[in-house]
Amino acid sequence: VQGSASGSITNSGNLTLKGNASDYQGSFSQSSGTTTVEDGAIFFGGTSSVTNGTLRWNAKTGDAKNLQMTGGTLDVNGNLTLTSTSSIADEVKAQVEKESSLTLEGGTLNLDGADSWQGNITLAGGTLGLNEGVVQNGTLTADTGNLNINSDYTFDGNTTIAEAVKVNLIEGKTLTLTDGNSLTMTKDDDTWAGEIDVKGGNLTVSGSYQDESGLLKADTGSVSFEGADFYLDNKSYIEKEVAVSIDGGSTLSLKDGELHINDNDTWEGTVNLNDENGTLHYWLNDETSKNLEATKGSLQLENGSKFNFKGDIATDVNVNIKDGSTLNIQEGEFIMDSKDQWNGLIVLDEEESKLTAEGVNNTQGGAGLHQTKGTSSFTDSNIVINDENSYIKGGDVTLDNSSLTFGKNLASGSEADFTMTNDSVYGIMNGGIDTANANSIDIEKQGNFTVDISPRDRKGDYFDFSALNTSEGGIINVSDFDFLGLCPVDRYIDLQLFNNEKNNEDIIFKATDKLIRTPVGYFGIRPIEGEAGMYQAYLNKYVPEEFRGQVATLAMFTNQLRVGDIVTNHFILHDSTLIDNAKYANKYSAVSPLFAPYQRTYEDGGIWSKSYASFERLNMTQGLSVGNNTYGTLAGVDLPAVDLNEDWKFIPSGYVGYTGANQYYDGVRSYQNGGQLGVMGTFIKNQDFITTVTAYGGGYLNEMTYEGFRDETGNWFAGTAVKTAYNLHPFKDFVVQPNLFMSYNAFGKQNWGSEYGVISMKSGMINAANIAPGLNLILSKETWSIYGTLQYMFFINDKVDGYAGNIHLPNVRMEHGVVQYGIGATKTFKDNFASYAQLNLFNAGITGIGFQLGLQYLFDLKLPWNKTKSADKKTHKKLIGKA
Repeated sequence: VQGSASGSITNSGNLTLKGNASDYQGSFSQSSGTTTVEDGAIFFGGTSSVTNGTLRWNAKTGDAKNLQMTGGTLDVNGNLTLTSTSSIADEVKAQVEKESSLTLEGGTLNLDGADSWQGNITLAGGTLGLNEGVVQNGTLTADTGNLNINSDYTFDGNTTIAEAVKVNLIEGKTLTLTDGNSLTMTKDDDTWAGEIDVKGGNLTVSGSYQDESGLLKADTGSVSFEGADFYLDNKSYIEKEVAVSIDGGSTLSLKDGELHINDNDTWEGTVNLNDENGTLHYWLNDETSKNLEATKGSLQLENGSKFNFKGDIATDVNVNIKDGSTLNIQEGEFIMDSKDQWNGLIVLDEEESKLTAEGVNNTQGGAGLHQTKGTSSFTDSNIVINDENSYIKGGDVTLDNSSLTFGKNLASGSEADFTMTNDSVYGIMNGGIDTANANSIDIEKQGNFTVDISPRDRKGDYFDFSALNTSEGGIINVSDFDFLGLCPVDRYIDLQLFNNEKNNEDIIFKATDKLIRTPVGYFGIRPIEGEAGMYQAYLNKYVPEEFRGQVATLAMFTNQLRVGDIVTNHFILHDSTLIDNAKYANKYSAVSPLFAPYQRTYEDGGIWSKSYASFERLNMTQGLSVGNNTYGTLAGVDLPAVDLNEDWKFIPSGYVGYTGANQYYDGVRSYQNGGQLGVMGTFIKNQDFITTVTAYGGGYLNEMTYEGFRDETGNWFAGTAVKTAYNLHPFKDFVVQPNLFMSYNAFGKQNWGSEYGVISMKSGMINAANIAPGLNLILSKETWSIYGTLQYMFFINDKVDGYAGNIHLPNVRMEHGVVQYGIGATKTFKDNFASYAQLNLFNAGITGIGFQLGLQYLFDLKLPWNKTKSADKKTHKKLIGKA
């Protein structure tokens, strides 16, 4: 077909158009079959209608000025331009092949999942619809025209959308911008009802969207507001990683959205916080003031940010001044309440600067405050200023039923004017010794102050006010205090806490009744009467661990009384059978082929061992109830008896022993291990009157632990004890034995330097006596005995004093004497061995239970005073043997 034919072409088979031809102004129609347009073929200029079949466009150039396709397939494998009168229906299957292009200068093209998009599509005035299932594998260049986004769609790196394009994003659909893509949304030209996700692309917003804004979720990339009035609503957000630009003609309102502003962003317009669900995260460190209008919502000043503020922040705005952030109130009133958090720095350096805190509690934070001018007012608030660079050097500070505490080494109120009402607190109890000064301070009724005290240095915080004004009968009260450094070494510590030169006579000084626990005791503080501004820290009561050295000495003293009682019972109680059988020794040799076992008596020598253990509680003065475990072993030797005049006999003995104990009370643990050496002599008359005297001495190592600290020291002791008993025989084999135990003991002083409290410690010496009357009931047979014992031990002068540093500790002694009662048994075996076992119970001053076990071996020992008796025994044995 050549020339400018105007006739009609109808195809229902296979038609190929090619050659050298100009525009074809006639009509073309196809109801089936295939029409292929090759290079050089005619260009459709007239009305073209395709209802079915395939229109395959292979030509590299050419227009279809009025192509109406209502069905079939459009296969573009060249370069096709559709003019404004063209229309491609949704039912048409469009195929834009690779390295081909389809240009819409007019008309309409809708793509969905049934279409193939491999080549280039250019929107240059027509309408392109992106419907459900559309897949873009080619490029999209939109210079003008209409772009209808009717499905979830992602603009990848092969897409460019010019500002002139009118974009229509329908509700419920999401348009995603990725790296290398840009989109401009203008309210007057575009429709934004769905959601735009920015994930690396560039979005520009202009025009007034007001309440008709769609969703915006920006994670990366950039978002620019140019002359825009836009609402971040319905949980829309712009993250910190997004580059944000708000030009001077834009207003960005946070209704139910979240905005992050950092150093990469530009904020020249206005940001509104006007909804309780809106949140502004401010990361920007900028000296310029920002236009923020806040009535509701949340303002988060992030770490590293600096916000220069002019205007008013309403009470309904939740403010979080985070650690490392700075709020510079340059003009207007910044109001904080109980919902707000203050952990960063607030700066007031202008006369118009005003900070109002109502019900704010930041005692757990690290707030900072720089005030040189302006006004700070605190009502029903507890404020702790911990930032180390903080100060109040000027302006006015008002405390109304509030506390204001300054951190360590801070310059508090050097030239400021303070007003304190309703029992407010001005505190510098912060872990350091500071001087707090102010230009003036006005106190209504009572002003409370908190201080640190270094007791070892005898220093405390100091308040130096140029002018101090109180109402008549006004009160300065030290409402709280704390100790720093090492524990006190003195009972009383005088401190000047206020500048008494500025105090008038009407001021009444008071102090809290709080007590501080130290390693030496509980300390309080009180004003010194008649000395304005002077206070005294004083020891109120002792702590139990302070008596640990005295307790250990007293415990070892009671343990030694146990040892003395055991050794003096050796002949009086434990060898009662041998003593009783001495009356009958050798009386029956003429009729007995051998000596009876019980004919072995104390007149022979012997060696013995006694072991003991007890589990008890010592009741001492100073409210001490001390758990005490004792244990030990004694080993001794008895020499043969020496005959004295008038039926008196004397038995010399000696012994060595290991003694140990441990105490536990109120977190204190003490252990003692030691030894002793003793000599003993026993006097017997007619086998019924018995007196044993012993003298001993030794030492022990004392180890004490408390709160992980360990102290070690040693001690010596020496003493003497005597026990006297008399045997009454109301019945055969039954002995009633009244007895009396007496002793004297001396225990030396203990001295050590304790790491707990870093203080020198001493416990004093014991010089104590004891008297213990008792009664034993003994049933004695030839080879065994059983007995019961009862005694009451009186403690005389058993007190132990001590020192902690320069503090003289009160005496510790046993609160009561001790009732001891028990049962026991002895047994002799054959000719040489004897043993005993005993169980004791303790009451009154000591409560608990004790056990004793002993073994004894008897032997013939030839000494000058018993050689003749030994020879007689041998002769007697020979005669009995011959008989």
